[in-house]
Amino acid sequence: MAQVKQDMIRLIESHEEFQLLVDKSSKEELIQCAKLLAMYLSLYKLRFGEISAKSYIDLLSCSENEEELTSIIEGGNEEASAMLKIIKEDRSKNMTIDNTPPNSYIN
Repeated sequence: MAQVKQDMIRLIESHEEFQLLVDKSSKEELIQCAKLLAMYLSLYKLRFGEISAKSYIDLLSCSENEEELTSIIEGGNEEASAMLKIIKEDRSKNMTIDNTPPNSYIN
C-alpha cells in the first residue's frame, strides 16, 4: 500500500510539473512540443511497429496493472516535460534582438 501511495505522489508531481510548464508556454511552443512528441512516437512505430488500439484499451481498462499504468503515465508526463523544456531552452537561447524567435522551428 505504501508503494501505491508513493507512485501516486510521483504521478501527481510529474503532472503538476508538466502543467506548470504548459501554463508558462506560448501556443507556438506547445505546437512545437506536440510535433516533436509525434515524431518521437513515429520513430517508435518505425522501430517496433504499430501499437494497436486494443493494446491501449487493454492497458487503460486493466486494474491489475495499476503500477504499470501509473509508470507509463508518469513517463509520458516526464517525456512531455522534457520536450517542452528543450523547446523553451532553445527558444530562449535563440531569441532575436527584438525578442522574437527565429523561424527555424518545425513547420
